[in-house]
Amino acid sequence: MWVGASLARSFFRLQGAFRWREFTLADAAAALPGARTEIRLILSRLDRAGWLARVARGSYVALDARWAADRPEPDPLRRFRAETFYPTLVGATAGVLQVYGARLRGIAVFGSTARGTHTAESDVDLLVVADPLPARAGDRLDELRALRRDLPAPPIPVGPGPRAWHEAQFVPLTAEELREEPTILLDMTQDAVILFDPSWVVRETLDRVSRKLRARGARRIVPSDGIPFWQLSPGARLGEIEEL
Repeated sequence: MWVGASLARSFFRLQGAFRWREFTLADAAAALPGARTEIRLILSRLDRAGWLARVARGSYVALDARWAADRPEPDPLRRFRAETFYPTLVGATAGVLQVYGARLRGIAVFGSTARGTHTAESDVDLLVVADPLPARAGDRLDELRALRRDLPAPPIPVGPGPRAWHEAQFVPLTAEELREEPTILLDMTQDAVILFDPSWVVRETLDRVSRKLRARGARRIVPSDGIPFWQLSPGARLGEIEEL
């Protein structure tokens, strides 16, 4: 949803001040002119338009104008709002939008957080598709270093009982690498939640891999140790090399 020029100016001031970090109404009041009641209304309108994500009562993260325009509908982040990993997921999504800018082609969350089998310490796994990307894996992760540094830190233990902490883990691929169908996509066909995919490169690739798996009669097997593996052809033996 697009907003008026005045709201857009307020959003870009907030994004410039806080980037992908969580901020409160008091923080916003220090960054924006106007009375607190007016700023509360600005935050509410930007939240409804999808330019901000509300992390908790009175706290927000700035997303991106492209997110408001190109995200899937309904807002795919909202299904995770009650989860302990939600602040990390929102911050990581906002950061990826800002780090890659016009290069970004897609974002999808996968793994245990997408399946609903996460624990208090599960990673938030994100597939990031962008063009171009550095050739070396280390250089790709260096692009995300500032984002990883600013995401929520482990909580300080206070009192009895576990406290949740979720670290964001990124898998950055180019669109060409994604279309080459790396094996990491096998599980994603079952549980990935696409967050941002304006050119449908993620959806089309996952749909194509899914069709191939169905045509082969492939199945994902979960043994007693809980670590799943794929049998790509009926009757294939354990350890036998298969290609999709």
